[in-house]
Amino acid sequence: MESRAPAVPRPEKGEMKPHPHRADSGKRFPYYPAMLYVGLVTALLVADRLARQSGIDPTRLVAAFLVSIPVCLAGARALAVVLNWSHYRARPREISRLSNGGAAMYGALPPLVLLSVPLSRWLGIPFGMFWDAALVSILAGMIPTRFGCLGAGCCAGKRTTSRFGLVLRGALGVRARRYPSPLLEALLGAVLLVVSLLSWGRLPFPGALALWICAGYGAGRFALSELREERATRFAGLGAFQWMSAALFVLGVGGLVLGWVGSHLPRNLDVALATDAPGMLHLLASSLLLLPIVYVFRFLGCFTKPDRPEVRHLLQMLVSVPDLGTGPATVQMQFLREPGMSEIDESPVDLGPAGTEPDGRLRFEALSELPEASYTVNCSVSRADAITRIGTCSGALNAPNLVVQFNAAIGSAPNSLQPRFCFEPL
Repeated sequence: MESRAPAVPRPEKGEMKPHPHRADSGKRFPYYPAMLYVGLVTALLVADRLARQSGIDPTRLVAAFLVSIPVCLAGARALAVVLNWSHYRARPREISRLSNGGAAMYGALPPLVLLSVPLSRWLGIPFGMFWDAALVSILAGMIPTRFGCLGAGCCAGKRTTSRFGLVLRGALGVRARRYPSPLLEALLGAVLLVVSLLSWGRLPFPGALALWICAGYGAGRFALSELREERATRFAGLGAFQWMSAALFVLGVGGLVLGWVGSHLPRNLDVALATDAPGMLHLLASSLLLLPIVYVFRFLGCFTKPDRPEVRHLLQMLVSVPDLGTGPATVQMQFLREPGMSEIDESPVDLGPAGTEPDGRLRFEALSELPEASYTVNCSVSRADAITRIGTCSGALNAPNLVVQFNAAIGSAPNSLQPRFCFEPL
């Protein structure tokens, strides 16, 4: 459900209107590394609990996960570098620079697959059981980490006028009304976690729970990726993370089908049981050992280009048309970035009613902050009982305090909406 943008008074010529969504200044609290630490400790606590329920030595399982964490974080960093290789190829020193963020959670899975073979043997448990515990623990740790993303602006949702949007900062610190993408991903993780804990030990073969998590998370992440502001390069209409999510979903569903049909493993498995489950000292020691790990990887988060931040400008949009009839009018401007003619995330922009012109025409206005670029702008004005008026213009949004205006003079053709000027100073 979209809500119409409120009418905004037109700034006086030469006056730069203050804007409430400018980038934050000053040093910010390190939301992401703080919540990453909370998430990792949470994952170890859940792993300890699962080990005790299953008769596995909790000290060994927590130690195995502690060994895996820095390797997985390095894999997450490596995937971010690969996906942004055009940037890092020209700046190889930034790959290990702590001040430049960039991490992708899917990059943690390949190194964990390699590590899980020797670790599961050391633990004396089936390979699938190791992954059951690992993915349930990852879900638990992902939830606090996503709140770190929310505070830092990582994985920020694209801008929206929907009532379901929240005023949040992006990766570059610009505050705007956005889809709360990190919160939605945390909710996805929470739902999967609850179902996984309820299903623990009840599925017919080891690894079934891990495969179910893969399928569920892959499907959910595929859908939620469209709400993110920063999306990776698209291939065949889908983003890189959507392809990875689809592959994870196929892996999960395919593995469940094969496992259910072909598995002859008994429901109660022989595992290396813990004779005397120790207290909480191993968790305290692990939490302390996590501190230097998080400090080394404190730069992780969403990839940004601090040396070349996105330039954005305020744009005033004006439309004047004869009274079209009865009922509310719908007025929108669509912005297509040239040369590829791709629609930007902020588009289309809804214009709100702003009074009546001296000659009796209706006036609509909006003020919006858009990325600097060359655009083709399509404007449409319609009412349910009237012919839609459309118009198009092109130009470059390359300076602040510009305006794009469309007019339909009294007596003009019913579907005529001609630009008076496009991206001109007020």
